[in-house]
Amino acid sequence: MSNTISGEINMTDAVAVMKDKVATVNNGNMQELEGTLTAQIVSLDTVFNSLALKSRDSDTMPKMESYLRLALKAQAQCARSIEVLANIKNPPIVYVKQANIANGNQQVNNGGSATTFARGGK
Repeated sequence: MSNTISGEINMTDAVAVMKDKVATVNNGNMQELEGTLTAQIVSLDTVFNSLALKSRDSDTMPKMESYLRLALKAQAQCARSIEVLANIKNPPIVYVKQANIANGNQQVNNGGSATTFARGGK
């Protein structure tokens, strides 16, 4: 049995590289992932523009529609990759209010002095 994929990539080396990359990310270094996403964004934008131009130059409606449909899929994926990269670089701030989840009676003291209590009604 061969230890290669597609005749060029050594599986043992590939697993070692993956382990190193996982360790890097687990240690909080996101630079390589950011680089990968940036390259993906540029590639998808190139695919979008290429397919859009092919769509414009198509001689039949089915060809034009097919190219344009693929172009728009590449554009959507490009936008998604940009969103992911933006969230990695600037994580969203989440404001959470208190959630009161209980079975039965519950007393919640939100603010006020220590002698002020919320009283449950009927």
